[in-house]
Amino acid sequence: DGLDEEDETIIVQLLNPAGPNVVLAEPNQHTYTIRDPRPAVGFDTDSSSKTEDNGPVEITVSLSEASAEVVTLDYAATGGTATGGGVDYTLDAGTLTFEPGDTSKTISVELVDDGVVEDPETIVITLSNPDNAKLGAITEHTVEIRDPWASGVYEVFKVDLACPGDAATAKKSWVAFEGSAWC
Repeated sequence: DGLDEEDETIIVQLLNPAGPNVVLAEPNQHTYTIRDPRPAVGFDTDSSSKTEDNGPVEITVSLSEASAEVVTLDYAATGGTATGGGVDYTLDAGTLTFEPGDTSKTISVELVDDGVVEDPETIVITLSNPDNAKLGAITEHTVEIRDPWASGVYEVFKVDLACPGDAATAKKSWVAFEGSAWC
């Protein structure tokens, strides 16, 4: 019919058999699906992970096949434990535009290295309102933001200093090292 619509189904069912010794057998119905010819659009994966000092996060959105028409699709952060607006990340709601022949676009999420050692936080990004396409299988993507210090990406290097000649500032197992600029 040329309309952009969701897939439709037709159920054909056999009923009321007639004639001597005629019995209706199973299965007695068949479901036929009329698939809409529009391409499906969705995320390539449902999740990703990155340390906050290693942004931005690039998330791929793909069409199942190239379209002869312009395809548009909205995206927005719709949940998670991270705080947007430049606190943990920056992502304004927006629209992806696939020109005829395009099959892939990316959403870029800027991460903020806040310098606070913390547990991983998440951002949930949702796709909506496709035009000239239908939503695909993966319409939500969760980004896990990991702190590099809390996740063991960096080793903690600790230095304790004591003033030479002042035994009260040194620990028993320390080896003395003196430099002219110290103290």
